[in-house]
Amino acid sequence: KDDDEVDCLEPARTVLIRLGQTVPADIEVRRGKRPSVIGRGLMLAQKITGRHLSRVYRWGYPRERRGYNGVIPHEDAVKLMDYAGKHGIMLRPEDFFARTKR
Repeated sequence: KDDDEVDCLEPARTVLIRLGQTVPADIEVRRGKRPSVIGRGLMLAQKITGRHLSRVYRWGYPRERRGYNGVIPHEDAVKLMDYAGKHGIMLRPEDFFARTKR
């Protein structure tokens, strides 16, 4: 799937894209396939947080699919923010909150 087709709700989508943009695009994961930018973000977030990859995927799933509805748990968000600060990744606290339309 392309990044536009990946099922991932905001704000988790934005956070994973920002993380994925820092991972080299030429890495290969399985069967010679290169992951999308969100896929690279998922792998990096899993490494940073120590969570199982299936748990990281659930951040972007809707509640109906037993997901977190786009919300990254606080404990994991803190780890991601610390990593981003140490590695010059543009992640801000407000990136972890859904934007409301006015």
